[in-house]
Amino acid sequence: MDLLALALHEAGHVIAGLGAGFRFHLFVAEPLRIQRDGDRITFGLNRIASLWGGVAACTPQTFGPELAGKMLQFTAGGPVFSALGAIMLWPAFVLRNTSPNAAACLLVLGFISAALCFATLMPMRFGGFVSDGGRILMLLRGSEEGRRWIGLAGLSGLSLAERPRNWPPQLFDMPGDSADGSPDAPYSELLRHLWKADLREWDAAQASLDAVWPKSSASRLLCGRASTWQLHTFMPDS
Repeated sequence: MDLLALALHEAGHVIAGLGAGFRFHLFVAEPLRIQRDGDRITFGLNRIASLWGGVAACTPQTFGPELAGKMLQFTAGGPVFSALGAIMLWPAFVLRNTSPNAAACLLVLGFISAALCFATLMPMRFGGFVSDGGRILMLLRGSEEGRRWIGLAGLSGLSLAERPRNWPPQLFDMPGDSADGSPDAPYSELLRHLWKADLREWDAAQASLDAVWPKSSASRLLCGRASTWQLHTFMPDS
C-alpha cells in the first residue's frame, strides 16, 4: 500500500503539471519508473536509490508571468492527491464489518496518504531537495528563492530543446547569490555558465563557476559537467 500511496502522490504532480500545460518527463515511485524517451513513453525499473522516495518531473512550455501560478499548481498537485487518498479512511470505517479485508487495505492506504500529505506540506529541506511545502511557501511569498526556482523550471524545459545562447535573458532575472544556502543556487550558476559560455562571454561564464567551486561535492559534479560542455563551444558554430 505504500507504493500505491506514493504513486498517487507523484501522479498528482504529473496530472497537475499536464493540466498546467507542462510536458511530462519522469515519474518514479519506489521500483516503478516511467519516463519520456523522445516521443515515446517507456516503463521500467528504478535502479537509483536516491529516487526511491518518489519523483515527478514535468517542464513548462511557456515562460510568461503566469508561470508562477502554474508552478504552484504543479507543486500542490501531490499533496492534494495524497489528501484525496486520505479520504479512503471513510470507506474503511464503513466497510469494517462487512468487508474487513478491503477495509484494512483502505485503512492502510488512507493513513499512509494522510501521512504523506502532512509530511510533504511541511516546509523542509533534505540534501538537494526541498519539500512541496517549502516550494509552495517560496511561491506564495514571492521570495527570491521562489523566483529563482521559477526561472530554473523554465530553463530546464528549454535546455531539452534549445541551445543555451537561445535561452531568453529574462529567465536569468532571478537572484543568483550562491552563498544563500539554497540547494538551487549551484544549478542556477551552472545554467548561467552554460548560457554565457555559449554566448562566448568567457569572463562571465568563468565567474559563475567560481561562484560555486568547490563548495560541495554536488557543485564539483556540476562544474565538471559544465567544463565538459564548454569544450564543445570551441567547435565551429552549427
